[in-house]
Amino acid sequence: MIGAVLPVYNEEAIIGAVIKCFQPFVDKFIVLISETPWYGNPEPPDRTEEICRSLDVDIIKGNWSQYHLQRNRGT
Repeated sequence: MIGAVLPVYNEEAIIGAVIKCFQPFVDKFIVLISETPWYGNPEPPDRTEEICRSLDVDIIKGNWSQYHLQRNRGT
């Protein structure tokens, strides 16, 4: 089984294309959606989660303060 883990924060502009590009090559796709950025000021959530749900991928939401914490949650 081959899986892909994608850590994101407000990526509605590209998330659909990235998932569609990888789906033919993986058996399981997990998108880790951060509710706050690793740095800078938080912005209102965009359509990232909605797009992921429409593409039927697994979603894990969290409030990670650093990239490696978010990435490691997917392992």
